[in-house]
Amino acid sequence: MMDLEVAGTEAEIPPLEAPPGSAAEDTRQFVSDNDSLYVMPLRIIPFETQALRRGRLIRNAQFKPAVEVYQSGDGASGQILIEDVTPEFASRYFGWGTNRIHPDYALLHKVARLTSYDIYSLRILFREHDIPVESVEYLQLSGDMKAKLNKYMQAFSRPLVQQIYGDEIADHLQSDDIVNLFRDPDTEKALQKLQILADSLSVEVSAIPEFLENFADVYLSISYYQHYLDDIVPKMVDVVAEIDDLKFNWQMKQDPHLMKACTGLVSVFGDITSSTTGRFETFYKLTDNMWDNLSAKNFKKTEEVINGYRTTIAGVLCGLGNKINAWKQRFPQRDAGSPQARAEFLISSIRPGMTAIKAIDQSMPLVPNDIGV
Repeated sequence: MMDLEVAGTEAEIPPLEAPPGSAAEDTRQFVSDNDSLYVMPLRIIPFETQALRRGRLIRNAQFKPAVEVYQSGDGASGQILIEDVTPEFASRYFGWGTNRIHPDYALLHKVARLTSYDIYSLRILFREHDIPVESVEYLQLSGDMKAKLNKYMQAFSRPLVQQIYGDEIADHLQSDDIVNLFRDPDTEKALQKLQILADSLSVEVSAIPEFLENFADVYLSISYYQHYLDDIVPKMVDVVAEIDDLKFNWQMKQDPHLMKACTGLVSVFGDITSSTTGRFETFYKLTDNMWDNLSAKNFKKTEEVINGYRTTIAGVLCGLGNKINAWKQRFPQRDAGSPQARAEFLISSIRPGMTAIKAIDQSMPLVPNDIGV
């Protein structure tokens, strides 16, 4: 059924206010959605059903997957919950018929199992299930997003560039420049150091660009998730403070069910944030260790750990971000909304789905047992 609610999608994504048919606005919105951890524009998948291709797959404030068919300027979101898309529903609203399971039905439910919609999670899903996409560009971050991530990427790429070119170039390198910088070294000294790098990795110098492309993609993904973590944590501090306000409100304190929910949510928010930041600390330590003793084996080990945690981190950040952004959208200021309205929203929208987010967080150990960091 159609569900109308305040969407729990990314705060930085503007509402869909442009007049229908505005090609420039459609393109801008698509690029923003394609960059997002919280939204998947369904037109990247070759659905036969045009109505689906016009929608966006999201996780709503309750962390339920839904097709968002519109979003208004005041934050209202028209959603079709995936759990409601039964063969009977699809036959009635999408015209799929009842004599067989339509291919779009199976495909929609398959992608809806994702707990986040970033390009890295989509690449894994599409590869595992042999799902085609309309264009390879759909699974790439935009230039604007890469520019936002450059400050994070420099922490990973600086040691590499310093070894070959020194501090000056390392200070000004953009994430897209890493591979190109090494394709045609412009000094004999740089070429000699590049040979040392190749020897450390047990590859030919000609294979360095391929290694760097892999390196850049791995660390661009970590930079991407760090960007979202840095966006979520300050907002979460505000939300936790506002939940504490409810705990100390005289009227709200009379409701033991609410008090238990408040205490439980604050605890879960803290636990999940702590484990997520702990995983990032592990990545940074692994990377430092890798540069201290660079080898093909150490890079492969670091890459495997990072790739192994992508799904967990993406799902947790998507879940937390949806909750926090939904609260912030509903109550943009600390004095917005009555204590009763906040209590009702906390019980109806914030608490549901937290068990699933906690399960994602606990699906992988905080630190792999065999990395020795």
